[in-house]
Amino acid sequence: MKSTVDPTSSSSSSSTPNFGEATLKNCDREPIHIPGSIQPHGLLFVLKEPDLTILQISANTKELLSISPDKALQLNLREILTKESMAFFSVENLQLSSFIRLNPMKITTRIGGQHLKWSGVLHRSQKLLVLELEKTHESDHPQDLRFATLAAQSLSRFQNLIDAPEIFETLSGEVKQLTGFDRVMTYRFHEEGDGEVIAEVKETQLEPWLGLHYPASDVPQQARTLYEKNTLRLIPDVSYQPSPLLSNENGLFKTPLDLTYSLLRSVSPTHCEYLSNMGVKASLAISLLKNGKLWGMIICHHYKGKKWISHEVRSQCTLLGQMISWRLSERIQIEENSLPLTAKIAENQLLSSLTVEAHFPHALLKEESSLMNLTQAGGAVAFYENEIYLIGKTPDLEQVKGLLGWLQDRLNDQPVFQTNCLSKYYPKAELFKDVASGILAISFSKTTLETLIWFRPEILQVVRWGGNPNLPSHPNEPEQTPPSLSPRTSFAVWKETVQLHSHPWKPWQIESALTLKTVVLGLILKKASDTRRLNEELRKALRSRDDFLSTASHELKNPLTALHLQVELLLKLSRTNPGDLPRNKIVPKLELTLQQVKRINQLIDNLLDVSRIRERKLKLKVEELNLSRIATQAAELFQPEFAVAGRTLNLTVKPDVTGHWDSIRLNQVITNLLSNALKYGGSKPVEMKVWSQNESAFLAVKDQGIGIEDDNISRIFGRFERATSNPNYKGLGLGLWISKQIVEAFRGKISVQTSLGQGSEFTLELPTNPSYFEWNLD
Repeated sequence: MKSTVDPTSSSSSSSTPNFGEATLKNCDREPIHIPGSIQPHGLLFVLKEPDLTILQISANTKELLSISPDKALQLNLREILTKESMAFFSVENLQLSSFIRLNPMKITTRIGGQHLKWSGVLHRSQKLLVLELEKTHESDHPQDLRFATLAAQSLSRFQNLIDAPEIFETLSGEVKQLTGFDRVMTYRFHEEGDGEVIAEVKETQLEPWLGLHYPASDVPQQARTLYEKNTLRLIPDVSYQPSPLLSNENGLFKTPLDLTYSLLRSVSPTHCEYLSNMGVKASLAISLLKNGKLWGMIICHHYKGKKWISHEVRSQCTLLGQMISWRLSERIQIEENSLPLTAKIAENQLLSSLTVEAHFPHALLKEESSLMNLTQAGGAVAFYENEIYLIGKTPDLEQVKGLLGWLQDRLNDQPVFQTNCLSKYYPKAELFKDVASGILAISFSKTTLETLIWFRPEILQVVRWGGNPNLPSHPNEPEQTPPSLSPRTSFAVWKETVQLHSHPWKPWQIESALTLKTVVLGLILKKASDTRRLNEELRKALRSRDDFLSTASHELKNPLTALHLQVELLLKLSRTNPGDLPRNKIVPKLELTLQQVKRINQLIDNLLDVSRIRERKLKLKVEELNLSRIATQAAELFQPEFAVAGRTLNLTVKPDVTGHWDSIRLNQVITNLLSNALKYGGSKPVEMKVWSQNESAFLAVKDQGIGIEDDNISRIFGRFERATSNPNYKGLGLGLWISKQIVEAFRGKISVQTSLGQGSEFTLELPTNPSYFEWNLD
């Protein structure tokens, strides 16, 4: 981050605050949860269950309890508390998993005839029972009743507050009224760990700190973790001297006692020195959590002297903090579930455009404003199929190419890359900071690098810091002096101009980008699938075309060759015997010639039928027909061919099976079935049967030949499909397809029962009075 400083704006005051544990990096390692001591305004007992023997005690018992620590360590808790107070330590209570309903307890001690009243809190640490006592005062109880009333009034006032600044200012004011501290602030942490005072209520004579920023090191990570677990910390006297914890011979611990949940835990000496440098005499901090994580704090400072507040008042302050924490979590959840309306509209428009436009960069170009509104960006770049598309305000083409190359590794490891300070990771970005100081990038493919990037320009902003966060704690120390845990002493207002940063990307904007990625990925995968399917269909079509051309050439060549030979022979006979051509030689030759011409015509008619059917131009002349008579005539025409082949055609026909069909096309179907039976039926007889049942007529042709393989049954009614790939069996593979189209035009069905090596039986089922037909071209 680049910054410039305005030295003339610095305040001469050194009382500007710092909130936290330390500024040095090694302060992050300070074990603040096991300090081995407590604040001296209370007592701490570590007890062994169930006999309540005292294993460990704070060293200040002489001052507060009028008994030496050594003597106290020899006692049982029953010898210190009154019988009424011991009722809190019943077997039933000690079996509770949590002591929330017991705390705070009104405890009375009895030592040497002296009875002292305390406020007690019970909890467990490392499976040991811990009791903490703080003295109460006579004025506590009536004052507590007034505080309870004030707290109830505070809660009611919060119910109607919606605006965040108003909520936090009201919160600060209510805590100030409850506690009486001189200054109460609401402090918010930013994403990178630094923080800002966002609300403040103070005594009029105090310098305002509203709007000041503080570095992340002022509240180290281990302190934040502690504030998430123990949400309130009181320091009644910043200048206190810690009271160490002492153990008896049976209470020696391998590790120091964990005081994470202790109210009296001694805080970091560095933090006390910070507070002292700011003139603070007493301090109170209350955690504000968002979904269980530290979001901010209510910080209270007192300057007039020591400041102790009762457990009841602390409970009211904790309740206020919890209520605001709940409101925070609820508010964040509403924001996450209800995206800004403009972005949601933009998302819907983009998704709608993408479903219509298959090429997604074209859809983005058409919906430029929607693309910008989706993430509140100023420009975008789409890289798709090795093409770069610039949309809105972007770096130039060469700069974009360099950025795409740099992004490759980062997008391989994560679904999205986003930053509001690109130059921090990619120094070359300084050259185009005016359009791309921040980027949000998603990748659609790790192999082909399809990428979409949104850009945001640089936004110059001035940040007011409570002291220069870049200075060492003690700038006058020699460089060779090892760093110590000492707080900085200067808190003069320090202004920094932040450069090379854009507005940060909101979680819902990143989510919108990922939603768009999911949709585009689906379109890309669909396009790839469609391309593969089309390629496979094209390959099949090319194979079918090649097979058809080869078969058609062969089928047409055979009769043409025979026709050519017959014509040549007739021509030769006419030349050698022009006046005397014997009839017994001419007639057979002409009959063979006519047969070949008919075969050529049949092949051509089949090819023309394919075209007519595809174009729905095959005309049918429907009239009342006798299927029995048509089948008989077809069988008579085929008898000579069966005789030449040395086979028989057996006909079983029920007389007068009538219906409404086209005679030419119906005869074409029967002829196709008989031709196939003759071709594939081997040397065994063929049977043809005709019968009727209900409102349908049936015709079946059965052979006992080669049959059809199971894998081929589903395709034999397709165009250019044949029952076998054996080249010894001729044909274009059109007869059954044409037959199926004609039969279905009559609302009928054609089916086959077959077994490899056992033959096939084709059956027609024709309604006797079909309704209007349409061609099925599947």
